[in-house]
Amino acid sequence: MLNLPRQQVSGELERPVPLAVGGSSARPAEPWEKTPLETRELLCALGTWYAEQCDGDREHEFGVKIETLDNPGWLIQVDLPGTSKEGVTLAPELAEETDGSWLHSSADGSILRIACGPKDLERAVRAALKFLTA
Repeated sequence: MLNLPRQQVSGELERPVPLAVGGSSARPAEPWEKTPLETRELLCALGTWYAEQCDGDREHEFGVKIETLDNPGWLIQVDLPGTSKEGVTLAPELAEETDGSWLHSSADGSILRIACGPKDLERAVRAALKFLTA
């Protein structure tokens, strides 16, 4: 059994420090190889929201898409029909930072669209959840 170093997360909770395995030995993961617990929680929350929308029929026609853009960036699209957000609109909003980070969000009542820069996916998922769970 591999004895992983532990990292305090909050209170009594501990989790293994991510390791990258290469060759014959494990080494501490590089910063880009780690997935922060908070990011996992965001993705879990989005998955939970999606699962709550599934009724045996809706998921065959509607869903959530996360894809890359060629400018470069990310696009999250969430189909709203059959959810509590069906018909709810969000005027287009664009947030641009001086470091090149950006986020564009809008909803036309049928689809929530959030586009962002290549390093802003966590921010986009957070914005989607804010809209979907408000």
